[in-house]
Amino acid sequence: MWQDFAEAGSTSDWQSSKLAQHATGLALTNLSRGLYADHYNGLVTKGEATHDARVMSAEPANEPTRVIVTDCSDSTNALKYRADNESYADWSGGGEAGTPSRPG
Repeated sequence: MWQDFAEAGSTSDWQSSKLAQHATGLALTNLSRGLYADHYNGLVTKGEATHDARVMSAEPANEPTRVIVTDCSDSTNALKYRADNESYADWSGGGEAGTPSRPG
């Protein structure tokens, strides 16, 4: 899911069909809305966030049909740039828990 999101972020393709291959419901809505906001604001993302996904529960245990996953991400290396001129535009902070990030 995150690889598809990073790929879509490189062009802010909020309608990428790949997103729905790994996300549904609220997760898909949140991914698409974030990409749409970037598209609307003329931004693209370069780089990828890191993630620490963990399965919290799986039911029923013998043949799960419902799995709850939690994830902590760090967007330090996923920076926003203007789509029209590729200038750095990540004024939002980025990073883990809002830690400011600036390229090199």
